[in-house]
Amino acid sequence: VNIPGRKGLDKITHAHAYGGPDLTVKTTEELLGLEIDYYVKTNFQGFRNIIDILGGVTLNVEKRMYYPAEDIDLQPGCRL
Repeated sequence: VNIPGRKGLDKITHAHAYGGPDLTVKTTEELLGLEIDYYVKTNFQGFRNIIDILGGVTLNVEKRMYYPAEDIDLQPGCRL
């Protein structure tokens, strides 16, 4: 995306690193062509809680995903 005040295109997530929430909002508004009145800033645990409150995410695991270093051990099938 184009990040205001920066040259060329960049990842939208870099807007936060360059200018915090204000630049992230401005970048997103320009990208989507709409005004953002409010936003939520949270850490990862807060994000998990928000997803759980909204009913979770259903994920179809196609094959076993076993990555012990990341504490990941998913079996095939639908997971909530």
